[in-house]
Amino acid sequence: MRRKYTGKSSIFFLAIIDWYPGNKTCILSTLQIISKLANKQNITPVVTFDQSLFWKASQVQYEVSDRHSIQDVVLLLGIFHTFMNLLGATGTLVDGSGLTDILETIYGKNSVVHMSGKATQRSFRGHLLARQWLTNLTEGKISENEPEFAYYNKEIERLYAQIDTGKIGLDVFIILLSLKQFQKQ
Repeated sequence: MRRKYTGKSSIFFLAIIDWYPGNKTCILSTLQIISKLANKQNITPVVTFDQSLFWKASQVQYEVSDRHSIQDVVLLLGIFHTFMNLLGATGTLVDGSGLTDILETIYGKNSVVHMSGKATQRSFRGHLLARQWLTNLTEGKISENEPEFAYYNKEIERLYAQIDTGKIGLDVFIILLSLKQFQKQ
């Protein structure tokens, strides 16, 4: 199926709306302007908001009729706020699993309370450290039961170091890994 070429894309600035951005009338007007511009171009408008404006824009979109032009506007939560929500949800899901105890060892009791998603850098680093610790713990347990696992793990790390330094390419890495597996059989 052939698609119609919409032409070269362009970016341009629209007029500044001198209203309070949290005002629902301001949000409605902005979404209407965007919707009209998108309809002229025959495209679906996509708008990214921070968390508070996303919530209000969603409310505005919900409150208008289904036939209103702003129903076609796709509302997105900005990547930073999406990431904060993910960290908060992860913290809620693993609550009571012992993750808090692990993080308190690293950061201190009062710091962990604030890691529900707002202290993003500390929270993200804490999750990475916990993941690394769990990975190391799991690898250690598997290596105790399966001695070949440790051999393969060291071999993969050695080959990866060669990829990282540029001595071999990824395609060679995959071939070498396959040959090592074939030799063991």
